[in-house]
Amino acid sequence: MRKFIAYYRVSSEEQRKGKMSLETQAEDVHSYAQRNGIRIMQEFSEAHSGRWPKARPEYERALEYLRQHPDVEGVMAFRVNRLARNLTDGSFLLEVLRKSVVVLEHGEIGPDDPGAVLTFNILLSVSAHFSAELSVRVKRGMRARLERGEFPGSRPLGFLVDGSVQPHSTKLDPERAPLIRELFESVAREGLSLDEAREWSRRRGLRSRGGHVLARLYRPRSASVQQDRESPVDSV
Repeated sequence: MRKFIAYYRVSSEEQRKGKMSLETQAEDVHSYAQRNGIRIMQEFSEAHSGRWPKARPEYERALEYLRQHPDVEGVMAFRVNRLARNLTDGSFLLEVLRKSVVVLEHGEIGPDDPGAVLTFNILLSVSAHFSAELSVRVKRGMRARLERGEFPGSRPLGFLVDGSVQPHSTKLDPERAPLIRELFESVAREGLSLDEAREWSRRRGLRSRGGHVLARLYRPRSASVQQDRESPVDSV
């Protein structure tokens, strides 16, 4: 029986819950493997953007697994854009590791099949182009919202999206906004420290959208942006 690994990826909450969920990808990959006599030796999954090379921890673990197991022929993925949205990561499998790629929509792509490699590179290029175009559209939309005086992204704690007016209008959170106002007034009036402000929010039931107690967190502007992305913490 042939040996492969499997890789699953989502990059948004919508994908996590929809037709591209990790569970859906795994089910389809397992079904393909059973029909084609493939044994899945290891599975790797993550919620991460695939646009930038060498920026996905689980994908890097998958590559290292392939390096250490020469008997494993390659990797299986739901679609090319689940495997990568950049040319570097996808081509590395075929050109450097000399491993095959099984994409459910297109079958097996081997490093020694020029036609299949060409098709794979075209698919990667289309995927990378879509990702770049999406980035441009998102930034354009964010600039337009700023020019209209709207929030360009997610609302700060205490605000909600008001879809009853227009798509990007904002309204006060009736549950949290009064508590946040009271917290700031208490800090100004009593000179509360960050620890005391956090304790105040805990006692009064002020929680993040995820239901967590607000953390005492101060990070200088020079701190790593990547660290912020990997370790989001609700803060006072």
